[in-house]
Amino acid sequence: MYNVTGTKIISAQYGIGTIISISDTKVMTITFPEVGEKRFMYPDAFCKSIQSEDTIIQEEAEAAWLVKLEKKKAEEAARKEAESQKKRESRKTLTPEEIESKKAELQHILEGINNNEQFTESTSRIFIVHQGKTYFEEYTGSYIWAPASGIHHHERMTDIRKGDIIVNYANGAVQAISEALCDWFYSPRPSELHGYGWDNAGYRVQLRYQKLSNPVKLDVIQDNIINLRAKIYSSFDSAGNACQGYLYELETSIGKLIKGLILQKVQSDGVLKVMNRF
Repeated sequence: MYNVTGTKIISAQYGIGTIISISDTKVMTITFPEVGEKRFMYPDAFCKSIQSEDTIIQEEAEAAWLVKLEKKKAEEAARKEAESQKKRESRKTLTPEEIESKKAELQHILEGINNNEQFTESTSRIFIVHQGKTYFEEYTGSYIWAPASGIHHHERMTDIRKGDIIVNYANGAVQAISEALCDWFYSPRPSELHGYGWDNAGYRVQLRYQKLSNPVKLDVIQDNIINLRAKIYSSFDSAGNACQGYLYELETSIGKLIKGLILQKVQSDGVLKVMNRF
């Protein structure tokens, strides 16, 4: 790492400043004429809030930040795989009677789809969005939004077109079925999402949410999800649990099972209208 002490930087918030020190933990102290000393983390700040006048230092910081991100991703992937392996090892071995019961339950779901003649095949793409804590804000605002981070599950927002169907998954269950009212478009981060730490630039799609009368949990088809999930970029991990990413294209076979679960319960006309294209 180059010695950054004495380097001039530019901050959109504080103006021109000078790095006066950097600690062993890579915390930089920068002094600004108007506001005095402020502290920033190296190399993160060079990719988020400040820029060096020295192109070599700027490029080195950006490279170090990318290495840091890749290391973090690898550690997170290893952690998830360890958790999945633990769940697989601890999973109960089913008795023959339990296996037959699950088969019968799955057959009942599939028959519910086949016997419902009012529902036809759709040419629309079907996505599943894992909204988690942002579900309330996005449902209230009738949209989904993701930062332009370069990460595949955020960038997949640019695949959505008007008429596509979105499965809204949050808090361990399918909460709603939605229809895209427009193609995706660039949009700054909505003000109600300011507390989540994302960058301002992002992608947005306006939706017509159709809230389910009862949220639908997917644990009843978890074993099937394990067998049917795509090998890469699936919305579900190897243990059949929802991934931590935001937006994925839903596997057709898993979509049919989710459709069957939804149709087992009484739903509003709005839900049924969207399901007609599911």
